[in-house]
Amino acid sequence: MHAVEFQASIEDGIIKVPPQYQDIAKNHLVKLIMMYDDNTDELEFKKNKATIEKQVEDYRTGHANILSEDDYNEKMTRFMRDLKSKYESS
Repeated sequence: MHAVEFQASIEDGIIKVPPQYQDIAKNHLVKLIMMYDDNTDELEFKKNKATIEKQVEDYRTGHANILSEDDYNEKMTRFMRDLKSKYESS
């Protein structure tokens, strides 16, 4: 048995295998062992921050995806809550 190690995010239950390992994944049955840090707040914070930064950039460049007021308020509330908890825990 051989082993390779890489880091990946899981999005909608899908783990993207890096290109250098994709042939292995196609031709073999693989065993997956997931190891993770129990710091999900930081990961969620980074994800929300990246989403909001992209929306700001899209707006600045004229490629804005217009959000409803409810969606905007939900995203900003979540972002501010995450930001507050991040700085309270430091």
